[in-house]
Formats: sequence, C-alpha cells, structure tokens
Amino acid sequence: MLQYFRNHFSYHRSLFSNPWWRQALTTSPLNQARLWLPMALLYALLALAIGYVSQLFQWQPISPRAHWWLILTLFVFPCVLEEGFFRYLLLTPVLERSAGKQVGMALLSSALFVLWHPLNAWLWNPTAQPFFYNFAFLTIVFCLGLCCAYGYFKSRSFWVPVLIHWWTVLVWVFLLSGHNLLKAA
Repeated sequence: MLQYFRNHFSYHRSLFSNPWWRQALTTSPLNQARLWLPMALLYALLALAIGYVSQLFQWQPISPRAHWWLILTLFVFPCVLEEGFFRYLLLTPVLERSAGKQVGMALLSSALFVLWHPLNAWLWNPTAQPFFYNFAFLTIVFCLGLCCAYGYFKSRSFWVPVLIHWWTVLVWVFLLSGHNLLKAA
C-alpha cells in the first residue's frame, strides 16, 4: 500500500502530468450516463429506504429560494472538496488498472469516506454527532461512496461523483430534514 502511494503521489510528479488526471476534470458528466445513472437511481432508492426505515429521514421540505447561497456552498463543501479527495485523488490512479484493483480502491475510498464523517463531527462539527455517529447514516454514506466510485469509473468524469453527492445532499437538506442539522450548527 505504501508503495502504491509512493508511485502515484510522489512529490516529483505532477498530478496533472498524466492524461487521465486532465481527462477526469474535462470529461462531461453525461459521458456514459446510461451506465452510471441507473446505479445512482438505485442508490437513491436504497438511501431513501434506509433513511425512512431508520427514521433518520422525515419529510420536511423547505424552500430553496431563500437559501441560494446554501445550494452553492453545499456544492463546494462537502461535494467538490470531499469528492476531490475520496474519488479524484484516490481513484484516478487506478482508472487504467484491473477491475479488481478498482473494486479494492472503491471499497477503501468508501470506508475512508465513512470514517471521515464521525471524525468531522468530533473535531469540527459537534452538532452533527447525532447524524454522523448514526449507523444508518454511515451505511448511506458508504453506499454513496460506492455509487460515486462506480460513477467515476464508468464516466471517467470527476463531475459525476460531485453531482451525485450534491443531489444527495440537496435532497437531504431541502426535503428530508437535513436542514435540522444546519439549524443546530
């Protein structure tokens, strides 16, 4: 594992010197949509089922009109920044590798993505602890990580996992009581 990071993230190499780094940033999210969009819809159904069964989600819509700044903020953080690390930096080096390596790195990046949420709540956002320590929430987060990894591998576009993540966060915040977390903060 250490050798993997030495080979792919060494300081003397530019992250953008290889064409697949540039390709990931410039490829349209519509690329191969027929492959990744069904998985995103399946993830949405699974997340809704887990969220409602666990009573983590409650139908509490709020108007996005008064919160346009929040829509933009949520695009940058968590979506662009988290996907930039957990998908772009961790998965781009295995885009051209075997399916086994891709699955292994997708599982690793998703597990790290899950661990990031309680760490974030513990260090910086204690009001998020009831959500970010919740097993059902962390299960949804793991499934989101896998869905984003799948979308990234199939589309070769960094923007696919960003959009999947953003749609997930927007639905949660504006429709499914996620705004309660924001009020507490």
